[in-house]
Amino acid sequence: MSGMRAVTAHTSELDAGTLQTARALVEEAFTVDFSGADWEHGLGGMHALVWEEGELVAHGSVVQRRLLH
Repeated sequence: MSGMRAVTAHTSELDAGTLQTARALVEEAFTVDFSGADWEHGLGGMHALVWEEGELVAHGSVVQRRLLH
């Protein structure tokens, strides 16, 4: 596992290329009905990215939301 690297970062800390690569990975995984709005909902929080041999192989994000009722 020496070629594997996990990174956590806020959206603001990720460059455009990394975000574009993450979006392409997510779009490939969720091929049906994944819109630009769906991607936007995953921005503005923390991202976990896993790189293996220089290729992004996993991405997840957590965005804090406030719900008033």
